[in-house]
Amino acid sequence: MNDIYTALITRLTGWPISYIDPLSDIAYDNAGFDPTNKEAWISTSFIPVDRVTDTKDTTGVIDTGLFQVDVFVPMNDRTGGAKQYNLRALEIMSDVLDAFSQNTQLAFGNAKVSISSSEFAEPQPSESWYQIPITINFKRI
Repeated sequence: MNDIYTALITRLTGWPISYIDPLSDIAYDNAGFDPTNKEAWISTSFIPVDRVTDTKDTTGVIDTGLFQVDVFVPMNDRTGGAKQYNLRALEIMSDVLDAFSQNTQLAFGNAKVSISSSEFAEPQPSESWYQIPITINFKRI
């Protein structure tokens, strides 16, 4: 599982995402993070779902799961004198979806990971943030 997680995180941090600095604007699973004064940030959640096999040994093991990436921009942001929070969020969302498009192949260590699909849900307010949830479905092949 560690290699799967690392393959996904490596792709996320190595892909150019508008307004996001991979060193300071990503809230990782189970890690402290303070979004104060950020113009945008993303959070991640690694969610293993299932492990199946068609063989008696580990050669046929397939792990599936979800990699949740949530986009956050300040609610009612007026950067540049115009209401920009939706445009900024949509641009970040588009970059994340491009990084994890269907059939993208990732590898790290002994894990080869295939992106089955990437989908987003309706934007929603989250405290003082405008949030767009993105769910990336993966399987280790």
